[in-house]
Amino acid sequence: MKKSIKFGIILLTFYVANLAAEDKVDNCMKLHELATSLMKARQQGVAMPKLMNSFENLAIEVAETNFLKKIAIAAYDQPQYSGKEYRNKAVQKFANEWALKCYKQQ
Repeated sequence: MKKSIKFGIILLTFYVANLAAEDKVDNCMKLHELATSLMKARQQGVAMPKLMNSFENLAIEVAETNFLKKIAIAAYDQPQYSGKEYRNKAVQKFANEWALKCYKQQ
């Protein structure tokens, strides 16, 4: 599980760094992927403090860190499921909700 957490953090860094550089449609796709990564961490049982502390170690601006924390808090507001099928559905639903918010703001 540690490898998947580190990989997820690397992906988060990549997505956040590229959010400002891309157009809005690409941003919504990247936001979907970011929300997917965060909810997967939630469903895998990653401790919330560990995830939140990992944002502080990223070389990103405070506003971006706060945005990541906002999405992470929303993910941890959702229940953690034990079955793989339910976990996958929760991840998909969560990511789609964030992408929908993004597309509506365009």
